[in-house]
Amino acid sequence: MRTGHGAGSAVTAPGDDIRLPAVAADQVDYEGEVAVVIGRSASAVSTAEAPSHIAGLTIANDVSARDIQQRAMSGDPTASIGVAKSFDTFKPLGPCLVTTDEFTAAIDLRLRTLVNGDVRQDDRTSIFIHGVADLISYLSRYQTLEPGDVILTGTPRGAGVFSGRRLRPGDVVEVEVEHIGTLRNRVRAAPEGASSGT
Repeated sequence: MRTGHGAGSAVTAPGDDIRLPAVAADQVDYEGEVAVVIGRSASAVSTAEAPSHIAGLTIANDVSARDIQQRAMSGDPTASIGVAKSFDTFKPLGPCLVTTDEFTAAIDLRLRTLVNGDVRQDDRTSIFIHGVADLISYLSRYQTLEPGDVILTGTPRGAGVFSGRRLRPGDVVEVEVEHIGTLRNRVRAAPEGASSGT
């Protein structure tokens, strides 16, 4: 399984902990997203062809270390967006894969993200700038998408970066997407003395 932001060790299961990395624990943020799982190889496919390459949809939390991300965006050569988003446990996925025959072609789903029961994000995927088929078509122009690849489709407003509310040990993050379910993970601190690779 590949994700667009790198390390496979970032992927974790429903119910598993999100571990705050020792080297970047203070500005960790959530992003509730719908994730598309590729079902068959796609290379330079059109938007019309793209849906036939989807195995199904699931839920993702695109956890990000915002301090590293912001350093990368400001041109710091020692930082990268890939690192900011691919620490171990930073890509919870689940709780299930729902095949595309369960959805309309437009894929208009309500998405909510809650932290400790407080609703932080609440919108519909139809407001996103790029549709699922457009994303697959675009990405397939630059690299062949293989079965099992996961594409995160974007997050609605309400991420913590805009409110200053960061994830802390003990927080419970729930991402709900209608017709798919709820992805729930608890946040915990890195073990004392641990180091996190970049």
